[in-house]
Amino acid sequence: MVWMNRLRGMLLALSLLISTLHSISLANAASPTYSLPIISAGYNHTCAVTSSGSAKCWGNDGFRQVSNLPHELGWKTVSAGRTNTCGITTGNLVKCWGDNSVGQSLVPTNLGKVKQISVGGYHSCAVTEQSLARCWGENAWGESTIPSDLGLVSQISAGYGHTCALSISGQVRCWGLDESNQSRVPTDLGKSINVVAGVYSTCALSETRAVRCWGSTNYAVPELGAVIEVSLGSTFICVVTTTGVAKCLNFEVPSDIGQIEHISAGHGHVCAVTVLGAVRCWGENTAHQTESPVFVLAPAAPKNVVVEQDENGSVIVRFEHQYLESDGTLSWTIKNVANNQIVCVNDANNLECKVPNLKFGNSYTFSVQGMNESGKSAEVQSASYRYCPTEPSSFQVAADKAVVQIGTATTVRGQLRNLCGKPPGYYFVRTKEAGSAWTPWIKNKLSVNGGFATKSVFKSNTNLEFKTTLSNGQTLVQSLKLGVSIKTVLPLSFHWQATKNKQGFNQGGLVKVSFSGDSVYSGMCVILGTTAEAYNFALTYVGSESKFGYFNVRNGKGQGRIQMVWNGSSRISVSCTSSKFQDIFDYRLPIFRANF
Repeated sequence: MVWMNRLRGMLLALSLLISTLHSISLANAASPTYSLPIISAGYNHTCAVTSSGSAKCWGNDGFRQVSNLPHELGWKTVSAGRTNTCGITTGNLVKCWGDNSVGQSLVPTNLGKVKQISVGGYHSCAVTEQSLARCWGENAWGESTIPSDLGLVSQISAGYGHTCALSISGQVRCWGLDESNQSRVPTDLGKSINVVAGVYSTCALSETRAVRCWGSTNYAVPELGAVIEVSLGSTFICVVTTTGVAKCLNFEVPSDIGQIEHISAGHGHVCAVTVLGAVRCWGENTAHQTESPVFVLAPAAPKNVVVEQDENGSVIVRFEHQYLESDGTLSWTIKNVANNQIVCVNDANNLECKVPNLKFGNSYTFSVQGMNESGKSAEVQSASYRYCPTEPSSFQVAADKAVVQIGTATTVRGQLRNLCGKPPGYYFVRTKEAGSAWTPWIKNKLSVNGGFATKSVFKSNTNLEFKTTLSNGQTLVQSLKLGVSIKTVLPLSFHWQATKNKQGFNQGGLVKVSFSGDSVYSGMCVILGTTAEAYNFALTYVGSESKFGYFNVRNGKGQGRIQMVWNGSSRISVSCTSSKFQDIFDYRLPIFRANF
């Protein structure tokens, strides 16, 4: 047969685009969601779709299968055949260009929208949105005639002279050229998830990721292991394992290719896309089909986005990215997630951003996203960061009165300030009186707003300490020393003396009353901790208004004097008030009766 003589031994088995599952997911998407190129190796030309949806072809252009690419369209996927190319646009429509000698590039007008495309030797096939199989072009062996009982399919693969499809239930069906039993599906094949039609061979991928092949070439497929993608060349098979390793039987793989995402085998060359987005082609290069151009891909997402505070107190957003040639003109946008405000726009190699205008104690989350001429990377967010500059958190404490009156319950109030960590709900307090050791810490409960109040009876010159530990590990301690206060003690000794003047006592003359004593022992108006102070005192006697004088303390001893008109029957008492403090503690000394 003339077609057989013309094509035998020449053509690739270019299956569905890279892997069936991958191409289906792309075709169903409303817009391209992939970030790596979609690659398809034809007979001696190669095509790819970039992450931005633009397509590129290179290699043999004898039938304009490279140069007639409609660049003005957006693409989801492409499939390169022997001498023509077809692709699915972003609108899910099929476009074909290149050789149309047998109608392989003449898309049926009633085809409608499709989910998947595959170009073989001289025929092209697609799966419609209704999951129907459609083929057009060469039909010398019935390869373009869809079996009437085929039913709904999830995938189709156009080989050299035969076609295979995968039903929605996972059953493989093949038709067309069967010279080497390539269309004779093994009866024990079972359920599959992918099928690939080659030149004179066919391979299927099972649910367990095992490869099984039939036809002219008996590939030792068990040694391939578990795979995620299968592609057939003219006389060889290539796969991507579940660990991202490229393996080929009857075809060499470069040792430095590293991990890959996709692979596509042509007639005598193979192309792959690495996990870093690089396109690598190797093998026969008679038409420059392995000389792939530089693809500018949408950048990979940044890694390890963190927020840190440097030694100067500045807040820095830092992230990691390995720049690749495919990144093109790359820039980074850093945003405040809360208000979507851009805080930095950096070039490709500037991987940190100094964030201005942060408020003390507020929590922030920042996002980083890359952008180039092919699109955007995923937007990656930092963990929540609470802005805590060098100013520490602290207690602010004070007594209700600047000077606490001894013997009276006093409230010490406080507030946690400048917090960058959550209080645990309680605080501790301890006291130390003059000449004594610190008391044990006593646990008290914090109020809802982080404040507290401690009420107790304190002695003069008492030291207090308060502490709590925040959720960030910071321990806060605040000290307070209570001021001095008025105090009287019971007199142990006191000396009174009255001296009448010349007018005499009986005539109600002027009387000088003097008293003196040791302030410590006599209990006269004593200010603890003070060695020199003057205090008002009042002498009161029966039938007369009070008279005021002074009692002076010098080195713990005091004396005072007042002159007054005396009634011999009067009694005298003294009350002490401080001239310095508003708080009055009135203590009346024992009554003194003058005897003249």
